[in-house]
Amino acid sequence: MTPRRSGARIEVTRADELAPPSVERSPRFARGTYPHIPVGTRGELPLDPLLLAAVERWEPGSFRPRQNHRGIEIVRVMLRGTLVHQDSSIGRCFVGSDDVTVLSIGAGVEQQELVLFDEPAHAVVFWLRSSAPDAPAHFAQHTFSRAARVNTLLPIVYGSDRVTNALHINADVTISSGALEAGTTAAARSRRGCGYLISTVGRVVVNGVIVEPGDRIVIRGRDWVRVQALEPTDVVMLDL
Repeated sequence: MTPRRSGARIEVTRADELAPPSVERSPRFARGTYPHIPVGTRGELPLDPLLLAAVERWEPGSFRPRQNHRGIEIVRVMLRGTLVHQDSSIGRCFVGSDDVTVLSIGAGVEQQELVLFDEPAHAVVFWLRSSAPDAPAHFAQHTFSRAARVNTLLPIVYGSDRVTNALHINADVTISSGALEAGTTAAARSRRGCGYLISTVGRVVVNGVIVEPGDRIVIRGRDWVRVQALEPTDVVMLDL
């Protein structure tokens, strides 16, 4: 099906308007995490259930110390490198390039990550408010090959709308990922009325609006979202 011209409204938050990179004093801590926390000045959540979206850039040998969380879902889309994930519900596992993980924390869990091997690791991570805050913690992992995501927006995580081969999350969202080559266009439909999109390393055009790497795009309206890559890039989109 060829999508018709979109009437969705595009809102762009430029990368230099976001919160500054979080950098711990320890040189081994995960550096260059660029957070966008969409919470209004009076505490409202205009993109509920999204709590945090970040592009993570880990240096070789860096780590994130143990943290305790409760009542959230953490989705990590790996783009490069390998992390060791460890939490109190499943123990330890390896998360490699093209892997997607969902940590449903619910009633609470303790977790930490570190970079494996002598290469950097890049990922996109989301925190979302859990719809099952009292459920036992659960961890799931699946590999979505780059070949399956080339020049398309492939659903990788789902909430209420079941998607074959995608990971389930306790939040009413659908998350799609694409590896776009320069000059190609991928399209997806925002069915819930709000989309949230990140292009990691390349410039893209979203429904006619030019977007730089690291910018955050909010799409308002139940309509088609068309992403044209001006440069090679990885794109992750949430349908909220």
